[in-house]
This record gives sequence, structure tokens and C-alpha cells, in this order.
Amino acid sequence: MVRVSSKETGRFGFICSIHGKQMMGTAKAGMLPASKVTGERMENAEQNSFTQV
Repeated sequence: MVRVSSKETGRFGFICSIHGKQMMGTAKAGMLPASKVTGERMENAEQNSFTQV
């Protein structure tokens, strides 16, 4: 998990495929190299800890 402690502006690109409850793909941020991204849908939406700013 990556935690961000300060607000920064930047461009982020995601290319992902969703199959059932699984998500897989890549993410790219500015000049940094692309990184693999994986995720799984949570059973209960109330468990989601993300907040929109």
C-alpha cells in the first residue's frame, strides 16, 4: 500500500482489465516507469476506505 502525505499535481494513466471481481493492468505516473496494478472487488461497499477529495 502506498500512502501519500502531501498533495501533488500530476498525470496518472491506468490501463486495466476487469474479469469478475479481479482487476489487472498497468499504471504510469509522469516520468516514472509503468507498474503492475492488481485489485479485487470488496464484498461490502462500506468496507471501502478511500475518500474523495
